[in-house]
Parts: sequence; C-alpha cells; structure tokens
Amino acid sequence: MAHVLRRLLRRPRISREVLEDLGFRGDGRRHPRENALTASTIVLAVVALVCATNQTLHIPGSWAGLAGMVLGFSTQLISASTAQRMLIVPALGASFVGLYLNMFNGGLW
Repeated sequence: MAHVLRRLLRRPRISREVLEDLGFRGDGRRHPRENALTASTIVLAVVALVCATNQTLHIPGSWAGLAGMVLGFSTQLISASTAQRMLIVPALGASFVGLYLNMFNGGLW
C-alpha cells in the first residue's frame, strides 16, 4: 500500500499502474461509466452529510441523500471491481445517514 501512495504522490495524473494497484482495473479493462457513477455516489453522500449540519439546507440535503441512495444501489448492481464496491458501500451508508438527518430537520419539501 505504501508503494501505491508513493506512486500517487510522484505523479500528477492517475496512471494505469496506479489504477490497477488500487483494484479499479483488476481485469485490465477500463470502466469509465462505473468509476463516474461511484464518484457521483460519493459526492452526493458528502453533500447530504454537509447539508445535514445546517437545518436550513434540509431540502437539498435530503434530495441529495435520496439521489445518493438510488444511484448507489444502481451502481452497486453494475460495479465491475471490488475496489468500486468498497467505495460504494460506505457512500451508501453516508447517503442513508444524510437523508435521515435531513428528514429529521424538515424533510424533502
């Protein structure tokens, strides 16, 4: 794992070797759609959790949490590698927590 971090710090762009070392290309093929969906799920989860800290942002936060859960479950179905699944599952949990904290603060509307 340390050699992967050293490689990430040395290179400004993510190369093929780094992606393979992290497990995103375990089969040697590219998965741009799955990687983009995984990143979108993570972004929506972070938005939902950040909005949950402010009561006035409960509407965008609860919608972001709901969208993160729906997108995360659909991404989980089409994910191609274990590394993607290891990022999707915590993002699903964070979306769930963000959704329900925002629901407690006021709901979807």
